Amino acid sequence: MSVFDWSCRQDCTAIEYMNNEVDQLSAQLRAPQASAAQRKAALQGLAEILEQDYILNLPPQKPILLALSALQKRVKFSPSLKAEAKRLERQYQIQFY
Repeated sequence: MSVFDWSCRQDCTAIEYMNNEVDQLSAQLRAPQASAAQRKAALQGLAEILEQDYILNLPPQKPILLALSALQKRVKFSPSLKAEAKRLERQYQIQFY
């Protein structure tokens, strides 16, 4: 096994971990039985992932942007969570040409 193969396996594992984390946080954000504190924690987790992607000069992950967009459209969420989601979406949104 070459060094490249080992490095690729580590990178792929890290990517799978990040995808699982994004999926879990998005599900927690959308869960009907989740409390406001749980939703806020999930939103903060997604914000941290967006910040990490920004620092690494990676585009924002589409599932995160979709979750933020969906959060803004839901009626039952608190206005503060909606405002935070809108701020995050605006801050990390990029234009795709």
